Amino acid sequence: MIETAVHITKRRNPSGKICYTVRWFQDGRYRGHACGPHKEVAYEYRRQKQWELKQGISEDISHVSWDKFITEHVSMMPGKNHATAVRHTLQQFGEMFNPSGPHAVGFGTVEGFQRRLRLLKGGVGGKLLSPHTINGKLRRLKHALNMAEERRYIRRNPTGKRFRFESVEELDPVQVPDEWKQAVLDASPTPTWKAFLYLLATTGCRRGEILELEWERVHLDGAFIRLTKTKAKKVRLQPLVPSAADLLVRMLNEAPKMVDGGREVPKEPQVFRAIKWNIHREFNRIRDRAKLDDGSQVPFFRIKDLRSSAGTDAADEQFSEFNVASFLGHADSKVTAKHYVKRKLDSTRQIAETLASKLSVA
Repeated sequence: MIETAVHITKRRNPSGKICYTVRWFQDGRYRGHACGPHKEVAYEYRRQKQWELKQGISEDISHVSWDKFITEHVSMMPGKNHATAVRHTLQQFGEMFNPSGPHAVGFGTVEGFQRRLRLLKGGVGGKLLSPHTINGKLRRLKHALNMAEERRYIRRNPTGKRFRFESVEELDPVQVPDEWKQAVLDASPTPTWKAFLYLLATTGCRRGEILELEWERVHLDGAFIRLTKTKAKKVRLQPLVPSAADLLVRMLNEAPKMVDGGREVPKEPQVFRAIKWNIHREFNRIRDRAKLDDGSQVPFFRIKDLRSSAGTDAADEQFSEFNVASFLGHADSKVTAKHYVKRKLDSTRQIAETLASKLSVA
């Protein structure tokens, strides 16, 4: 096969920026691909195109109907609830714009979907969709288009880096006072509930990670638990303080036993299966039974706030962001600082006072 030369051309657009285009000759005519103002993107695309032409790969994309694409894409989604949400979003997009396939979706179509979602009412009371809900649908659509590009149903995702999601106000995480934590522990109706809340408060684990914990992954001798069903799909070891280990030992002694392989093991492999159902309703009862009061209002916090509070409390104890991120199971400490560590006014007041000491308004 005769290799076709692939070269890069550059031109200056009306705004004054230099834009790069990869050009080559194929099937009797010249073809091109605009790479924008990024030179490294153009060189990477040229390298890929040279390899494709050398291997005899055609640039033609495969046309597939929108319904068939939904079925194929949803079948690859992990988790039943996640797959249902993805299917609902893609079907909702198809009902609004009726595209013949992924190849018919453009940047303007996605923008139109975003505008219509802003006017769409749903949920309790027929309220407008929140920015969080809209962004969730847009992210699912963008991921589907990314996969369509990987499967060569479209040449390029029409959104790319240009697309802008809804602006969302970042709220500081709730920091649960130690008195409230102790109150809900004292109000726990069973040792299982007390152990569950105590683990959340002292390990910083997610609710689902603790609920899915099994006895065979509880290492009382080494004082740690092995978390296998994590958000990052990676096994994580979390330390156990002696008081938490004592609570688990008490639960293990009271749990029904069975003989397996000549040794006695718990009949139910999951540690907290007894409280797995209606967990939020029961926690609301525990919180009401604790009779929390901060003197100004009736306090309210969720189970997940015990995790964010653990991150903030650890940061207050002068632990490094890296250690706090490792404690919470984050791969990047930026996520910890942004979403799980509460910003306190006192930490920046000293800076303001230092700057003010150099000035005078008298």
